[in-house]
Amino acid sequence: MPLPINKGDEVRALVNIQLPGKTTVFTPGFILWVRDILPDGRLLVERDGARFPVTAAQVEQAHHVVNGTHYSTRTPAPVIQVLELARLNRSRIRVHLGDTNTGRDWLEEWDVTGVIGRSMGPIKIPLMIASSRSFGGPGLLDDCIVKITDSRSPRRILYQHPAYHFGQVTLCPVRRGDTIGRPRRSLFAMGYRVAINVDGQNHANFKRRAQADRWLRNMNLTASEVL
Repeated sequence: MPLPINKGDEVRALVNIQLPGKTTVFTPGFILWVRDILPDGRLLVERDGARFPVTAAQVEQAHHVVNGTHYSTRTPAPVIQVLELARLNRSRIRVHLGDTNTGRDWLEEWDVTGVIGRSMGPIKIPLMIASSRSFGGPGLLDDCIVKITDSRSPRRILYQHPAYHFGQVTLCPVRRGDTIGRPRRSLFAMGYRVAINVDGQNHANFKRRAQADRWLRNMNLTASEVL
């Protein structure tokens, strides 16, 4: 059942919303602020200094509030439970971000390990803080989490999406014709000799085999080797 929307709430756009007389379009996912409830039941929302009415069917409440922490309403309760426990205990964890519709891990490696903190101000979102000695960190995409593990070895699984997977990982040599980016640049000319592909798509490149092996260990992955 949808949560009630009140004055002062943050809401998330569910459809494309265009400001009257302007070209600006707020696509699904944009955050808007509810400034008032109009007599006809519509919501007067604000974004970038402009106020305009929308219906309740065009938006959804943006946050659950648990122990004072604002989590996305799209974040499953088991994920919130694990994150809140980690925050309260100052436990060091590793989160895996991905597609929550399919369970596919994006294999992100930055800003995914640390302790959970939260921002200041009236909307206290969860943060990924590198260590307990750090003072801040980036906002956590809590509604994009497909797996959470204890960061210590062995990595105990604290949460996992029912359809969690990360694709077929292969390790192969970089060949002279392999290129990357736009404009295309030669991986071989840049000194790379080992590539890691996921489902046939280039994901990471290394100058030495030992670096690739270390990356796989850090990511807790195994790869089949293509000669």
